[in-house]
Amino acid sequence: MDSIIESRELQIERKLFSIDLRENGRGRFLRITEDSQGHRNVIIVPMSGVDDFADAIDDVLASEPANWAWPRNDLTARATGGRGTFT
Repeated sequence: MDSIIESRELQIERKLFSIDLRENGRGRFLRITEDSQGHRNVIIVPMSGVDDFADAIDDVLASEPANWAWPRNDLTARATGGRGTFT
C-alpha cells in the first residue's frame, strides 16, 4: 500500500492534475495523474529519476519561442517550494 507524503492538485482547463510524492515498500516515487472527461493517465517517476525528469521538462520549456506568454521559472524550484529537490 502506498503512503502519500505530499500532494498537490491543479485544475487546468478541463483537466485535473494530481501530483503526489508517495512511498511504498520499494521506495519513494512521484505519481502524476491526469483526469480529463472520464479518462485517467498516470506517470510514475522513481525518486532516482525525478531530478532528470524535471531537468528534461525545464529543457523543453527553455526552447520555447520568446513570444510565448510563459513565466520562465525553474520548474523544480516551483514544484518544491524553492527547495530544489523532492527528497
